[in-house]
Amino acid sequence: MEHSVRRVLRVILGGLLGLGIVLILTLVLPTPQGPESSPAPRSGFLMQDAPEGLSLVQLENQFLFADLDAQQSAVAEERLLGEVDADFAQFYVSLTGDEQRKSAIRDALVQAHRELTDFRLAQSMGTMGSRQRAYKPAANYVLSRLRPALSQNEIRDLEALMRRNAWEKFKPSYRGQAELFARQNGLDFTKGEIDHLVATHFESSYALLNPHALEETSQRARLSLQREALERTRQALGENLSPAQRAVAEQFIDAQLAEFESLAARVE
Repeated sequence: MEHSVRRVLRVILGGLLGLGIVLILTLVLPTPQGPESSPAPRSGFLMQDAPEGLSLVQLENQFLFADLDAQQSAVAEERLLGEVDADFAQFYVSLTGDEQRKSAIRDALVQAHRELTDFRLAQSMGTMGSRQRAYKPAANYVLSRLRPALSQNEIRDLEALMRRNAWEKFKPSYRGQAELFARQNGLDFTKGEIDHLVATHFESSYALLNPHALEETSQRARLSLQREALERTRQALGENLSPAQRAVAEQFIDAQLAEFESLAARVE
């Protein structure tokens, strides 16, 4: 099994290198750093960002559908099916109707995620083609594809579940970034401060960087949206917390904004 994983990893890395990932890493992303160094800033929605370092764990957590050969596509397909079924098991159970309807909705849900993943990966790698551009832009691509087949109650349930799934993935990702920043700089969040930061930035990010949105944008535009989300978070924290209660969060936001500015300066 371990040998199989290593072989698949070598195949995937070879394909990605052939598609120009070295150029992306060299010109767009920061120089890779050790585990104790500050990571590149992210919105918290990992899939919406460009690949970072391409470790085994990151490869396992991304769905590699853009320009893959048959073997790689089979691996990615299996991973996608498992991820979608785990995320939407609750939704499948709540569906009404016969098994044929439920199966059709599940197939449509998987296909929508497949297309969104294909688009996101191609966009982050700069390999957009006619297939990706044929997908219809939408603020919530998955929901837009499922809407005709669902009742109003099912639409509300799906929308709420997608938001909850996004929060469950965002929370540990963004909290980990904030905790690492504080630890590296010898800082301590006040009681409740980091919880306010993470929850507030999720609201800002979900409004501007919805992980289910599909739209062709430039790297510069995505960085601009990430900066705007941080500014919204700063404003909201200022309205709800005293200066002392948000001091470390402010420093963290300042550091992320500085990193985004540095990245933007290197993007043409």
